[in-house]
Amino acid sequence: EHSPTMSPDGARLAFISSRTGHEEVWVGAIDAAAPRAITAIGGAGVGSPRWSPDGRWIAFDATSAGDGNVYVIPADGGAPRQVTRTTSHDVIPAWSPDGRWLYFRSHRNAAARLYRVPVTSTGPAPDVEPELVADEEIWEAQPGASALAFVRRLEARGLFVRPADRGP
Repeated sequence: EHSPTMSPDGARLAFISSRTGHEEVWVGAIDAAAPRAITAIGGAGVGSPRWSPDGRWIAFDATSAGDGNVYVIPADGGAPRQVTRTTSHDVIPAWSPDGRWLYFRSHRNAAARLYRVPVTSTGPAPDVEPELVADEEIWEAQPGASALAFVRRLEARGLFVRPADRGP
């Protein structure tokens, strides 16, 4: 078991477990009582669970045959929705503090960069081309934070912090 993340209200915990024989996203009470798998991806490498700021959704990544994509699923379970459809290895999702954007790292064009897709009240908008946010290698967005922190390893190298709601 790995990648634990607490819900915004502090009542539940999402984590990755292979209790079913494959890595899946599990959710349970914060005291670890009665956790249950909310995904049934089966065979794909599942990781990086992240709660939406309102606690209604969990974003995660799943890698199959070398291709990583980002998904969202209702926090109480249901059918996962694929947010990205690419062979570019889209991974490590994170929500903007206001819940309007879902950020992720992608290796499009042979370099790791930060992208985002818009989110509506029903989840990430379907079939929207991701928007480039920054050339980056490592980044972090915490729930409730107003900024993204990232490290650039291309051209203007260094540590940068920028407002989370700003476009490229």
